[in-house]
Amino acid sequence: MKLLRLALVAVLAAGLAPSAAHAVEPVAPRNKVVRAAPRTDAATKAAAATAGTTYSVEVPYVRSYAPPGGGQSATLVLNQSHSFSISVIATNQHNGNVTGAGVSLPQTDTFGYFSLPTLTANPSNPEVFVKILDGRPINGSYWVFYGHLTDLIYDLTVTDNVTGVTKVYHKNAGNEPGGFDTTSFP
Repeated sequence: MKLLRLALVAVLAAGLAPSAAHAVEPVAPRNKVVRAAPRTDAATKAAAATAGTTYSVEVPYVRSYAPPGGGQSATLVLNQSHSFSISVIATNQHNGNVTGAGVSLPQTDTFGYFSLPTLTANPSNPEVFVKILDGRPINGSYWVFYGHLTDLIYDLTVTDNVTGVTKVYHKNAGNEPGGFDTTSFP
């Protein structure tokens, strides 16, 4: 048995050792990756990207968005040109059915999310996501998309601030998928 192990080790060592017949060619050095200086607008970012002299490890440019009033209120307002107000009321079925309002965290003019700090004690924890897109060129309506990272019960209320139309989307307890509505807000 010992002899078999020694023979196996010798065969493996011989197979892994570089031979003179297979000389390793030198590898060309790679370009150095450097962090590009912070840029403030799309024009300077585009100019730096086309310069080609440095590489950046930055996240791709996303247009900055300043929500009205600085954000973080009970109501998320999306799509300023045709505004919608969104709110969330959640129920913690694990803790005596305590309810709490969501706190909005707008991200862009069409997307934002809610945290539930009264239920989770964490105001920056994303729980319910909402996106409203202008689908009128396709079917004549605004499109509401929503999803969540919670098993809590909640009601998501979307109000069209121009027409006054309101719709409530309800999520039961447990792992239930999000949804979309592409016809309720013409």
